[in-house]
Amino acid sequence: MTPPAAGMAGEPFDIAEFRRHMRLADSRDDARLTDCIKAARHHAEQITGRAIARQKYLWTMPTFPGQTIVDVLGPFPGFVNNPVPSYSWSNYQIKVPRPPLVSIDKLQYVDPVSGALVDLLATTGYVLDTSSLQAILTPPADGIWPPTQASTQGVQIQFTAGYSAAQLVGEPNLVLAIKLKAESIFDGHTDPAFDSVIETYLAPYLVGGFAE
Repeated sequence: MTPPAAGMAGEPFDIAEFRRHMRLADSRDDARLTDCIKAARHHAEQITGRAIARQKYLWTMPTFPGQTIVDVLGPFPGFVNNPVPSYSWSNYQIKVPRPPLVSIDKLQYVDPVSGALVDLLATTGYVLDTSSLQAILTPPADGIWPPTQASTQGVQIQFTAGYSAAQLVGEPNLVLAIKLKAESIFDGHTDPAFDSVIETYLAPYLVGGFAE
């Protein structure tokens, strides 16, 4: 997955709020405080596997889930057509990383014949389910994913993810963890007990399989 694009929504709290947290009376350290907020937010994103600031991502996969090398390339010499295993809809699901998802901006695949990128359209090309923490993409109910060209970027998903300011109001422990981490970076201390408190606040936000 490529790094998020710049220029999206801001940090989980502004410089004035962080100054109050740090009990600083003036703005002389604002540039450094801003860097500490960014570093702390990035730390929280890497630990939890979530997008906290609103960001755009490009996620690539070799093929759609549920496809095999034969689906992509076709039968090859010596290929034996074994019985197809029992169908499972979960085999075709794509769990979108870095919740909370805001939007699927583009879903494309590389056509195996022309090599061109082909757009899949919402509802006709895929179904998006946002009822769980990680949004799930599936093919339409009457079909499966199309075959793709065998490559490292056979499937390309552009999406926007991250919290809105209103959503962060409802996540005080997440915001506090980022403030504490920013405070730790600003003060330059490495206190294991202090770090343990931060990790305790972040623990409920870990997303299985995507924390780094």
